[in-house]
Amino acid sequence: MSKVKEHFDPANIDHSIPPKETPREVWEQYVDAAEASKEADRIFREYQNDKLAAFVSGRGTKHDGNKPDLTLVNRQVVEAAARALMYGARKYGRDNYKLGIDENRIKAAILRHLFADLDGERLDPESGLEHLDHVAAGVAMWAYQRSRK
Repeated sequence: MSKVKEHFDPANIDHSIPPKETPREVWEQYVDAAEASKEADRIFREYQNDKLAAFVSGRGTKHDGNKPDLTLVNRQVVEAAARALMYGARKYGRDNYKLGIDENRIKAAILRHLFADLDGERLDPESGLEHLDHVAAGVAMWAYQRSRK
């Protein structure tokens, strides 16, 4: 029995979870039997990997591989940005930056705080916060502005 036929033999397929593509769809996409066999193998492996992952974890499968993994973001960075954004909210009003600030002004503020820190000045004399807090907040505001374009 050929490899492709083995994969599509009902005795070899777990029917409790429907496959992502049917054998007919695979055959219609690939005229060449060798290509069809490779694609069928890929689909079958993906299907089996999903089943294995669900079995091992005891949970269902979630396809979020293309989304950013926010667990990689360092908590200290988020807290640093929040401290400076809270300072800005007291000074200018909550979410004032969402009304629109020229990107060059945001970039200039980021650079001023970054250079001050690089020059050895850890704390901003006006806010009493670390310059890196303001850098983190500036990057957050810049990213927000970019996301709106």
